[in-house]
Amino acid sequence: MRYRIVTIAVILVSALMLCSAGFYNRYALLYPDSIEYIKVGKTIWNYLRSGTPGWFGQRSPFYSLFVYLLYQEHSLWGVILGQSLILSYLIWLSFRKIIPKFCGLYFLTIIILLTLFTSVSWYTSFVTPDIFAAILILGIFNLGFGSDTSNTFQFGSVIAFVILAITVHTSHLILTPVLFIGVIVIHLILQTPFRLRITAIVRLLATIAASIAIMLASTYFLYGKLGLVGPHPPFLLARVIGDGTGKLYLKEYCIQRDYAICKYIDILPKTSQQFLWGKTRVSWNDDLRKMYKESERKNYALYSR
Repeated sequence: MRYRIVTIAVILVSALMLCSAGFYNRYALLYPDSIEYIKVGKTIWNYLRSGTPGWFGQRSPFYSLFVYLLYQEHSLWGVILGQSLILSYLIWLSFRKIIPKFCGLYFLTIIILLTLFTSVSWYTSFVTPDIFAAILILGIFNLGFGSDTSNTFQFGSVIAFVILAITVHTSHLILTPVLFIGVIVIHLILQTPFRLRITAIVRLLATIAASIAIMLASTYFLYGKLGLVGPHPPFLLARVIGDGTGKLYLKEYCIQRDYAICKYIDILPKTSQQFLWGKTRVSWNDDLRKMYKESERKNYALYSR
């Protein structure tokens, strides 16, 4: 009992240390994307509670919901503390696997060094899902190298955090197979028993499959179609316009094809950033959003060039 209390205290103190950038800033650190996460989280929550329709954003609904549930229109301190607690907990579990008998003071020393000499506290203090890349790596490590199945809370929480980490950002779904292969390679190098390898593979595959199933179900529930992600800005279109090839293509084919963007051809922005996020007449406005939806149905060649 005493060991459990000490463990909880150490994890809590280390989580507060990981919030040091937030304390330095006197509040959570925000990025333009953070505002959308906050607003969309509320919309999704209202939709889940009462079926009130709304715009569900163009980023992960899971991180949006995570932010809103910890924010609740009161303070964003709950968000960065939640992120820091998850990270602190997984670092603790990871060190227990590497050094089974290490003490709490040793762990706090490591957290202090990480806080002082790395950017970890800045990422935990940002209201963005970036820190979940580290959480994903630590979670995969714990599942791949023997999370304690006798401890139901510990085993279940690691799986839950890995699923959350995969779903909060599309890039994490791409990172996951790389980590999965890495776990298998390390098992082969260390020549671990065959049973441990199979157990690790089954755990990871089941967790990845559950994450994909949850993403597919949520996209269908929110947007009415199966997919791993919902609507998102036309990054490829913005890139070809910024590179100049898109404008050349439009000049050649706009006479033949009725693209909605053709009427803007003479005033297209010079960079992809201006096209996606700028305040100019030709940015990601309502007219171009409509054009993008039409392009998905008609499979316009412009977007594949």
